[in-house]
Amino acid sequence: MTTDTQTVDLDKMHDRDWMAARIGKSTDWIEHHMRQVPHIRVGRTPFFTERLAREYLEAQTVRPVSGQTSRSRGARRTR
Repeated sequence: MTTDTQTVDLDKMHDRDWMAARIGKSTDWIEHHMRQVPHIRVGRTPFFTERLAREYLEAQTVRPVSGQTSRSRGARRTR
């Protein structure tokens, strides 16, 4: 990916602090959710890449259904 004069290396390895900042979470959150966050282990040290951050964010993306339902228009439920 190219932005103006900068090229992003999708495979450059980063630490937990970088990943936390990239996905908008705390470093503590990253440490407690390692099973859900994609990462690369080198020995016991986890590393993160731009590619893995994008993969995680894409998996968390919620895409709304197009069109409206009666509920979204404010109709009341009948019992």
